[in-house]
Amino acid sequence: MPTQAEKKREAAREVVDILHEISTLLNTHLNRHQLSYCVSLIENGVNPEALAVSLTCHLSVRG
Repeated sequence: MPTQAEKKREAAREVVDILHEISTLLNTHLNRHQLSYCVSLIENGVNPEALAVSLTCHLSVRG
């Protein structure tokens, strides 16, 4: 029987998988690891709109 921590990890993995599918459809070029960081930043209080602007600027310079 899975522990509570294992259930939580599996749920987080599923969320990142779904976000990655959406990200791929939108051609964001973000991998699962990067999306996981974004989720963590937002959960810790970073403004999602500011994060999006920052990523857009970074990706346009890089790409």
